[in-house]
Parts: sequence; C-alpha cells; structure tokens
Amino acid sequence: MGVSFNLHKFAPTNSKEIKFQGDATITDHNVIRLTNLDSDGNPLGNRVGRVLFSDPVHLYDHSGFRAGFETTFVFRISKPYSSEFAPGPGDGLAFFLANADTEIPPESSGKSSAVGYWNWHDGVVTTAKITYNSALKRITVSVSTYLDNQPNTLSYDVDLSTKLPQKVAVGLSASTGQYSQNTEILSWTFKSN
Repeated sequence: MGVSFNLHKFAPTNSKEIKFQGDATITDHNVIRLTNLDSDGNPLGNRVGRVLFSDPVHLYDHSGFRAGFETTFVFRISKPYSSEFAPGPGDGLAFFLANADTEIPPESSGKSSAVGYWNWHDGVVTTAKITYNSALKRITVSVSTYLDNQPNTLSYDVDLSTKLPQKVAVGLSASTGQYSQNTEILSWTFKSN
C-alpha cells in the first residue's frame, strides 16, 4: 500500500512519475520551475503551476489502517532580476494533499490551501521536511537552509482521515499574483507506509 519515490535530478524521463499542471516544467538545468518566466528571465504575475506524483497515496481505509508519510523537498525561491518586478514576494510554495483526480482550479493564482507554505525570495536553497505520524495524528514541518544551525520546526495535531479522502494526490504548487517570484524544485522524496 505504501508509495515511495526519490527524485533528485529531474529529466524528461521523470515525466511518467510526475504530472505537470499549469506552468510547471523541467528546465535545462534539471530542476522543476513551477511558474513561467518572461523572455528576460523575470517571473510572470498571475501564474500557477504544480507537480503531482502520478500514483495516488492510500491514507486510510475502513479497516482501521492509517498511513503515515514523510516527504522532503529542496527548493529555491528567488525574486525577479529587475527590481520593477519585485516590490514584494510572490504567493509562495506549498506541499499539498488533494483528491486523487485533482486539477488546478480556475482563477487559482494567488490562492492556496496547503500543509506547508513558504514565500522567501532570497534565492537561498531551502530544505523542507514534512512528516505525518498517523498513530499520534500529528504533522510536523521542519525547514532549514545551509545558513541555519537548526531547522525551524512546527507541529500540529490533525486526523487527516477526517479531512481527506482515502486516496490522495501529493504535490508541490506555486503561484504568483500581483507580485512574482521564481520557484524551483531541486529534489523531492516521499515515502508512506
């Protein structure tokens, strides 16, 4: 029942493992860019892109089974090269769980529902680790950069079986509204039991 993947270098061969929606694409540098850039390399406003693992994750069933999971992803959020595009950060990055057949909702740029949400825009490579302990019904988010001595950690008690369907899609999403940012995923791992 468990799902596991380990994506450290994105290439067109990953396209069977990952679903791309909206602006999301693999760059020439083997990273995933979630929102588009203009011809000068500046992020565009009012855009949305996301990637989802191609197989649904089984979170629970009526027999009492409850899955836990752990996901780690490395990302970089940077502001546009031109300061006229960067009066503030864009709308950030989120790890999400949703209905297995999820599509990007219409008019969704600038709106989000997520497990974790980041809107730094300094270009620092950041690692996020999200763990769901199904026995404790606790989700823990840890975020760190190479500049941090210790990760910043937050925990929240929640029974995902009361919030989500039995099978869910897992993904990463970014959007821009009035302000823009470049959001890149450098690697992504996931494991459920």
